[in-house]
Amino acid sequence: MSASIGIAVFVKTSALSPVKTRLASAIGQAAALEIFRASVSCVRASVSLASQRCSLQPYWAVAEAQGVSAWGDWPVLVQAQGDLGVRMADIYRQLRLRHRGAVLLGADAPALTPWLIADACAALEATPSRVIAPTVDGGFILFGSNQDLHDADWSAVPYGAPDTALRFIAAIGAAVPVTPLALQQDLDTIEDLRQLRLHPPIDPTDAQRHFWSRIPDWLARARV
Repeated sequence: MSASIGIAVFVKTSALSPVKTRLASAIGQAAALEIFRASVSCVRASVSLASQRCSLQPYWAVAEAQGVSAWGDWPVLVQAQGDLGVRMADIYRQLRLRHRGAVLLGADAPALTPWLIADACAALEATPSRVIAPTVDGGFILFGSNQDLHDADWSAVPYGAPDTALRFIAAIGAAVPVTPLALQQDLDTIEDLRQLRLHPPIDPTDAQRHFWSRIPDWLARARV
């Protein structure tokens, strides 16, 4: 087992699976696909920069086995079949077999900074610990730990609920402390995009500068 932290970014392959369907209903499929790709680029850049600051090995966690070849740069882990809890549990287990600590990260958090990812990595370098980055809608965009979890802990949570993060923390138990990171804005709807426009990163990466420069055009395509 490596002494490094493994971080897996959850992605879909746009040629094989629908992406950003709620955004697409508001601004069209072409703009939604552009936003998806730009958001992935933001997360990729932040993870890459964070890996220069701490011992961090990135992976893509790809939803489709047929999509593996579409993702370069990093090693690929294929998500298991099942609901989100099953898929996260499987990727987490794969990371824990390879690394001292494991971090799961969504690709729909363009504002996520390298510094927050590095903080998550640092939190897992000490004693038994867990770390979570909650989102404005009640979910979470990042979770990591250096301890094993039972599969049931992942599947007992209603994902997409206003209290998902709180219920997930309750499900995994209080035996190991959880360090909360800064609240994040994820990106699923046109309203999320409007909120992101109001809160650009303070020290953006080049990918984030590009993303925020495109927001006015994306919003101009809104149908409502």
